[in-house]
Amino acid sequence: MVATDRHRLRLPVAADVPSRRAQIVGGIAALVGLLVIVVGLPFGLLAAFGAPWPDSMPSGSLLSAEISAGTLFSILTAAVWLAWAHFVLCVAVEVWTERRARGLAPRIPGGAIGTQALARRLVAAVMVLTGSAATVSAASAAARPSADQQPHSSSVQSWSPPAAAGAEGTKDSTASGASSPAAPDQVAGQRKGRVTYYDVKPPHGRNYDTLWDIAERYLGDGLRYKEIYRLNKDQTQPDGQVMTRADLIHPGWVIQLPSDAKGPELKIVDYGRGEDDMAAVTREVTARPAAAQSEAGLHSDVAPQSDVEMDSAAAGRSGDDADTRATEPQTPSWAPVFGVAGGLLAASLLMRLRRRSASMSAAALWAGRADTEPDTHGAGSGVPMPVMALREEADEETALWVDRALRAWNPVNGTVPAPARCTLGTDGLVMAFAAAPETAVREGWTARQDGRVWVADRSAAFGWTAPSAPSPVPGLVALGRRDDGSLAMFDLEGVPGLVSIGGEPVSARAVALNMAVDVAIHPWADLTRVTLVGFADDLSALGHIRHVDDVERAIESLDNVASFQRSGCRRADATSARTARMLPQREQEWTFELVVCSAVPDPGAVKRLTDLAADTQVGVAVVVVGDCPDAAARFAMSAQNRMTSGVLGIDVEAQLLTTSAYRSLAGLFAEPKDPAASQLRLDEVARVLAAEVEADVDRADVVTTQININVLGPIEVQTDGEVEEGRRELLTEILVFAALHPGGVHPDRFGAAIWPRGVDPSTRDAALAEAKRWLGNGPDHEALFALRDGAWALDTDHVSVDWDGFRAALNRGATQPGGDTRLLQSALDLVRGPAWTGLPGRRYAWLAQESVETDMPLAVVLTARVVAESCAQGDDAVGARDALLRGLAMAPASEELWRAALRLASRFGGPNDTRTVADQMYAAIAEHGSPGGAAPQTDALVDELLPGYRSFAA
Repeated sequence: MVATDRHRLRLPVAADVPSRRAQIVGGIAALVGLLVIVVGLPFGLLAAFGAPWPDSMPSGSLLSAEISAGTLFSILTAAVWLAWAHFVLCVAVEVWTERRARGLAPRIPGGAIGTQALARRLVAAVMVLTGSAATVSAASAAARPSADQQPHSSSVQSWSPPAAAGAEGTKDSTASGASSPAAPDQVAGQRKGRVTYYDVKPPHGRNYDTLWDIAERYLGDGLRYKEIYRLNKDQTQPDGQVMTRADLIHPGWVIQLPSDAKGPELKIVDYGRGEDDMAAVTREVTARPAAAQSEAGLHSDVAPQSDVEMDSAAAGRSGDDADTRATEPQTPSWAPVFGVAGGLLAASLLMRLRRRSASMSAAALWAGRADTEPDTHGAGSGVPMPVMALREEADEETALWVDRALRAWNPVNGTVPAPARCTLGTDGLVMAFAAAPETAVREGWTARQDGRVWVADRSAAFGWTAPSAPSPVPGLVALGRRDDGSLAMFDLEGVPGLVSIGGEPVSARAVALNMAVDVAIHPWADLTRVTLVGFADDLSALGHIRHVDDVERAIESLDNVASFQRSGCRRADATSARTARMLPQREQEWTFELVVCSAVPDPGAVKRLTDLAADTQVGVAVVVVGDCPDAAARFAMSAQNRMTSGVLGIDVEAQLLTTSAYRSLAGLFAEPKDPAASQLRLDEVARVLAAEVEADVDRADVVTTQININVLGPIEVQTDGEVEEGRRELLTEILVFAALHPGGVHPDRFGAAIWPRGVDPSTRDAALAEAKRWLGNGPDHEALFALRDGAWALDTDHVSVDWDGFRAALNRGATQPGGDTRLLQSALDLVRGPAWTGLPGRRYAWLAQESVETDMPLAVVLTARVVAESCAQGDDAVGARDALLRGLAMAPASEELWRAALRLASRFGGPNDTRTVADQMYAAIAEHGSPGGAAPQTDALVDELLPGYRSFAA
């Protein structure tokens, strides 16, 4: 509800604040006036006209008697007595209200004639004399900023929930948590000391909150409304509106008050406990030199500069080839597809996509394979595909490091509480707690600020963390990027109530969807389930996400989870679900539930969701799109995609998952069709793959040379040339791309593939020339990598590529009548491990446009299966086993091969051998395969070969 014009007029247009002398003079005059009216007037009336009541009981004849001048005068005297009595009542009510700081006094019937307004002014003026000097001192000091209002630079604050004021009588009214306003005056994260906030209340009858009333109530002087306005002017409020006028505020707004505000219903946040030292800790961990920003794992929305800057540095080195080095170019800007802080999200999505593909059959991989190779001689469109954007933006190394760092919070010495603040920088992770944890700091972490701040340096290895170590903060999500480049993260589970995202609705929705996807897939969560309420687009294909149209269905499901987890806490004698989740011996699995509502539910549903989220024995978090005044944490989104919360000290460029981004994810993770394996023949695959080898496919084995480029496992470039270690990753990627396109690659195509965000031609050519020098010359003294006929190509007569050898051997072995098992086995001998894993961050994005990432596992899996079947038919159990092991080395989660291994163990071994294979299979699927677990046909085969195995394992 908004304030009406009538109530806007209640705010006076005041000039300067009166001086102390003027206030004293006015107070004395008001006191004299009150004494004259309250005491002098009745004495004067009594002396002049006597008592207002008659000397005897009036008779009925009085009504018919003629009205004389005396009678009329008596009536007027009685009216004056009534007006005096009404004024005295108004004075008493105003004094009572002022003494209790209750704001405006209740309206007295008949007060509209002016008696209550006069009483209010006189009483307010007298209170200046009877109140403490602090009120006037604060008013006179308003012209100079207080220490609490001075900004300071800090990325991470030591946040504590609102505390009671104690001696001042301030009461904490946020039983469920702190409401979070937009950042007033200074940006959030730059406050210092104790900061006071007030939630604007809904209207009570005809009374509305105004800045004048708030100033009167909590500062003792309505004229100080200007101070409040200055603190909150132009700040985005939780409902997305901005305070631009002092005479118009809305219910639900959260405004900052001057530091001397006192009274009930205020929220006080103390930013001052060791804050300067805290800022120093954060700068120490998150600081990164400008020259190193390009190599940081955390990506920004500017064009990548890593290779550009390094090429530029190379250009400045002296040497014979200095003239081939390029100067630093101006590369174009390319906004990230998956958000300004999307490096972690993209990494999680890419890992999920890889695991999903790892469990697919060869036939399913072949069915989804691209029909044609991209044009290797063209320049490329420069428009990122979804998978290409994932690869280019993903920061897997950082995501996995964060996972290990958090899982190091092992529960041996007690549970670590929920962090109040988290910052991730290029050099480490900073966790701030509301109070120092009552447990020892974990290995790899360092305690600062009396234990309230834990810091993990990026160099920490965290070797303790086993895959079975529980995740302590499954609800930790990235909110966005701070101005210093670090990421602000937030633990949704630690909020004792709802989280609301108000303000600009499209951006708020995008933030909520990002939180949902983040919780569903990030590696530092074990068992999560996300429920999207009222969202149209289906993201269930990502896993752990479900859609419902009615919030009641979501609440019903949460009630069941709550009952289960509460009973689990009682059995474990744990005070919270977080503690029970971290116990070494857990009797049950603890799911973290996140509910994301596309709009604020009705009050009844809000109350039920708040109770569930505030229950520490239930692992539940609730996020709603839209401002909810009852939320424990309130964020505001601006039209510029800034996400702010004053109480929480958050002011970031928000991490968004736009409509186009999550719709592309829905298509990318759509359930594929799984054709029957019998529809795919090895000879068919061999012919297609051999036809794509633009070298001589009649070779039965890899040519033996001193220069080898190996991709059937960890990527290797074996050459005697020397290269700077900092350049190795870039030059390796260039040579691998050339090896996969033996027909040659146009320079423009190299630029589009290796530098997808754009590169200056001189930088590109300098890098290609450097790769040429690294590879060196062949026996004929000709360059092994050179520009020939307008395309860069390898000398395939003197450079061997294991993938070419595999395809050549596969083609000859599969297409001969009856097949040649020896040749197929020689092809499998080239496999050294999983392909395209452990790639450096922000490289090999071009794999999204190639079929080779699919071709390798499907060809190896299909070849291993055919060889194993052939060996098994000849009773060669060892040969069959070796073939399957080679295939599993490439695709460790291939259920197709694992099912063949189960059948092999059952045929040539016994129940114990079969059980061992089943144990290894389920462990491999859990580590590398689909997050949904084994496929139904795999479980069915286990039930057939090992009755009761799965029940016993469960």
